[in-house]
Amino acid sequence: MVKLDLEQAFRHIPVRHADWHLLGFHWEEKFYYDIVLAFGLRLAPYIFNLFAEALHWILEHHIPARFRHYLDDFLAIFSPETPPSLVAEALNWMLELGRLLGLQFQDSKTEGPSTCIEFLGIELDSVTMEARLSVSKLTDLRDTLTEWSTRSHCTLRELEQLTGYLQFCSQVIPLSRSFIRALYDFQATFPTPLSRRKIPLLARKDLDWWLQVAIQWNGIHFISPQRDIVHLYTDASGTKGIGGFFGNKCFPFLFFTHVRPRTKSRLKALEADVPYWWYERHTQWPPSVTFYLWHGLASSTRTTYSVGQRSFLTFARRHNLYNSDNALLPASQAAIMSWIASLAGQVQPSTIKQYLGHVKSMHTDMDLPFTTCTAPIVQRLIRGIKRYHGERETTRKRPITLPVLRDILQHLDPDGNPGHLTIYAAACVAFSRFLRCGEFTEGAKSRKFSTSTHPTRRSVEFLPSFENPTHVRLHLPSSKTNPFRKGVSVYLAAAPGATTCPVAALKRLFSQEPSRAKHALTLYPNSSIHRSTDHFRLRLLGPQWTIAWIGTRTNDPMPSG
Repeated sequence: MVKLDLEQAFRHIPVRHADWHLLGFHWEEKFYYDIVLAFGLRLAPYIFNLFAEALHWILEHHIPARFRHYLDDFLAIFSPETPPSLVAEALNWMLELGRLLGLQFQDSKTEGPSTCIEFLGIELDSVTMEARLSVSKLTDLRDTLTEWSTRSHCTLRELEQLTGYLQFCSQVIPLSRSFIRALYDFQATFPTPLSRRKIPLLARKDLDWWLQVAIQWNGIHFISPQRDIVHLYTDASGTKGIGGFFGNKCFPFLFFTHVRPRTKSRLKALEADVPYWWYERHTQWPPSVTFYLWHGLASSTRTTYSVGQRSFLTFARRHNLYNSDNALLPASQAAIMSWIASLAGQVQPSTIKQYLGHVKSMHTDMDLPFTTCTAPIVQRLIRGIKRYHGERETTRKRPITLPVLRDILQHLDPDGNPGHLTIYAAACVAFSRFLRCGEFTEGAKSRKFSTSTHPTRRSVEFLPSFENPTHVRLHLPSSKTNPFRKGVSVYLAAAPGATTCPVAALKRLFSQEPSRAKHALTLYPNSSIHRSTDHFRLRLLGPQWTIAWIGTRTNDPMPSG
């Protein structure tokens, strides 16, 4: 490689005589004019670049090399087979060409022939195929981000300087350009250049990501071979729904954007394409096999597993832990152990074990061997992390015993407060059969109410009769222990005279708040009232929420649900 730099670049370009007066000034009875382009003129870079493009064209048509230039900086990249003597001769020819054209190259900035050159602030090494930041620039990046991590406000000028520097560093930091978007959005909110604004949460999250990477990253980016380009097209409409194209497949879905922000609608369009993308990446199997392989795991499970999988893939790309065939998978034992060590002190050892399971599932999907998670040396590494960092103590929660349930029910007013009767019945039913909240209520993280997954009024049968029931049969369409939704019926026995009797509570609910058979079992009496008033469909996350909702929170640990 060879690098050239024009000395005082803009000063090479003369100004037309008729325009001299536009660049002059008067001082001590004399007029002074700039007869060449000056630094600071708005059009100077554009005008000079026209001449630089002409020089680029001449060099490209006479020198057997690939050229890159940015204003006055030129880089010539020769093939590895080119003899060094020919490269040196080409350099002398370029210097002589500049002299004939009236261009002066800086001798102090002329470098080469060499296999390691700094171009535009980035060190390029053609032997190790690396692009890296110098130690001084990497230190400056860490110091700058550390200083910004303590700031709460900034000016537009300060933010522009930061984003410009991060944009420069993103050339060699993998995946980093995505984490400047929030800073640019924040930059667009300044009304004037002199205004000072508070740094919003999204911008601060981007800064936190940059700081974490700058601390862990060694400043080296491997120049990897060209990879396949995947073309994926998605869009979201406020009237038609969402959809997209991948290859020769189309995937439309009805999804109105008025119920979600526009950005989330576009994200939904990408999520909808994941199965199609997954099928295309597993072409070794027939389509029917691929279809059932995808559905071998629930969508919620795949979402959970994606956390550990994304963590490993991001770490491996950041540190260029590729195999000899330039693939990340199957993951080598060295890559897995380096990744585990990077997680030490950031997440719990138990979480690291879960992440290993996520990565193992990814290998299973791709039919790749993966025994690293059970290797004794990996288990020894996790044990070392546990011994050194320890495990965070979790808050112990009191179990929901009969006295706790009675305390909850005593604070409810089923007769005077709308909705309390629903909570009363739900608490009694859950306690009597040790049910999970998601098995008979609509959880906060669950999907929209569906009769295929949530019990309805029709799911409750009073036996032997509604007037004199001795027990109740409750049909649960779906549960955690019944993932295939075959359904299961549980029986609730009556406890005559007890305040916690589930049969009496359900009978009272059905009598005082009649509803249609297809309606949710835990529907509030006035389902039309806005959810913010707590009179919408019950969304129990656990009895601890019930205690907080009715105002009986104490300093003791919350009961476990």
